[in-house]
Amino acid sequence: MYKVLFVDDDPLIIRKLHSAIDWNKAGFSILPSAEDGVQALEYLKKHQVDLLICDINMPRMDGLALSKEVYERFPSLPIILLTVNDSFACAQQALNLGIIQYLLKPIHPGELLEAVTKATQELQDEATLLNIKDIAQSAERSERDTFLSFLVSGYRNMTDEQVQEKFKQFHIPFNFGAYQIISIHINAFEQKHAGKNLNDQVIKRIATCIENAIFSYGNAIVFCDGLYQMNAILEVSPFRTYYLNETIQIAESIYKALQFELRLSSTLIISRVYQDFSEVYRCYYETQYFSPLTDASRKQRIIVYEQQIGKKELPTLDYNELRKQVLLHLRTKNRERLFHLVRSTMQRLYDHHSLEIFNITKMDFILSGIIFMQEVQVTGTSLQAAWSDPLTLVSKLDKPEKCIEFILYFYDSLLDFVSTTKITASKRLADRCVQLVQDNLENSKLSVSWLASQIFINENYLSRQFHKEKGQHLVRYISGQRLEKSKQFLKEGSLSIQEISFLCGFTDPLYFSKCFKKRFGITPTQFIQNAKGTGPS
Repeated sequence: MYKVLFVDDDPLIIRKLHSAIDWNKAGFSILPSAEDGVQALEYLKKHQVDLLICDINMPRMDGLALSKEVYERFPSLPIILLTVNDSFACAQQALNLGIIQYLLKPIHPGELLEAVTKATQELQDEATLLNIKDIAQSAERSERDTFLSFLVSGYRNMTDEQVQEKFKQFHIPFNFGAYQIISIHINAFEQKHAGKNLNDQVIKRIATCIENAIFSYGNAIVFCDGLYQMNAILEVSPFRTYYLNETIQIAESIYKALQFELRLSSTLIISRVYQDFSEVYRCYYETQYFSPLTDASRKQRIIVYEQQIGKKELPTLDYNELRKQVLLHLRTKNRERLFHLVRSTMQRLYDHHSLEIFNITKMDFILSGIIFMQEVQVTGTSLQAAWSDPLTLVSKLDKPEKCIEFILYFYDSLLDFVSTTKITASKRLADRCVQLVQDNLENSKLSVSWLASQIFINENYLSRQFHKEKGQHLVRYISGQRLEKSKQFLKEGSLSIQEISFLCGFTDPLYFSKCFKKRFGITPTQFIQNAKGTGPS
């Protein structure tokens, strides 16, 4: 039921308003009345009001002055003005304020009911619009959170440029500088029951609470992952001592907001700082697969990953080099070297009693296998059901020997499957290159070197294998595909040559024109003229 507030210094008018129509039937409950605009404003600050009916002539603050204040502070609140003055100037002033409902005294019940019915329709239309916006925002937020969950999990194989485009699509303010993650564990929810305990409204309230707590700290992304756990990705200062102090302050703000606003106890885990956004999944796993939370760790409230592992002597790992080795052995089907690499690496980590680094590395081994699956175009279901989500399966294993066995079995299944197909490793590499080239023609960084870095392989070896399979040099293939794409844009005729050159990955329009003429024998301008039928016959 809606709520109506009467504002008039005449008690007789107030009584008349009470009895003029059946307010309950009209869908309204009557609030305590106010004597003037000042009193009405004070009431509006503290209470929900859906309709305001006020006199124009009142002491301290009249109805027109009150209406102006209301429309600045509560723009969606409908107002019905009452007056004995039927002059055009008074009506015009009310209309200028956006007030359409304007009734003359003495009050006629039929006219009042008509005005109230019109106000009710405005309220319903506003509620419908807000509901549509809320649904749209919820759907967009859900889509955004799904994207971010895939991104930090490591499943999604995207270039930095593609990630940046997605961030623009979702209006995420991020400059891709130094960053880290704060993982927010709500202690009242266990992960295995999270799906039952948390619904969309609860998630929205928690996310809003966190976003409000860190609003003043600059660029940040708050999202709920697939485990119904909240995370905040923060851009941080490159200065070591400064960023840590600031991040701890941010974590404190989140903790206090959740405790005092939602009465939720939480434990926050702060990852290390990373520079390359392609490593965001390692940053994420540092917080997700930290040692299981105990009562002692919960009492700390905020756990800084770097401080915890700083007490241990850690082995140095070059993850990019490790991935290159794994993919090399998978591509060459060298099980002996592959299995030795897994066992020796994982055993060394476990011997150093670095369970956190062990857990991060086991995820990296699985992700390398997933990259190989994408490369050879194998789905989890084409192997067996267990490999549809190997990351989740390995994350649940807590014993090191079980983790090692799982990784080896995963690799073994991949190699068994690949061995039954007739597609050669060089053809898979060449096909993967073709796919990456087609997906990244607008990327100015697209080159043989860039492709090699995406596939984790030596660029000279990649060039040889591509030439072997496709019969042309990879660098010429890239240039040729860019120029073929430019012809499509030129035929459409809606873009300038400069715009087309950038869309096809050329940073210099003059160089683009030179390459175009060398390949097709005419300049881009001549091509456009020929396409329009205006060129020389």
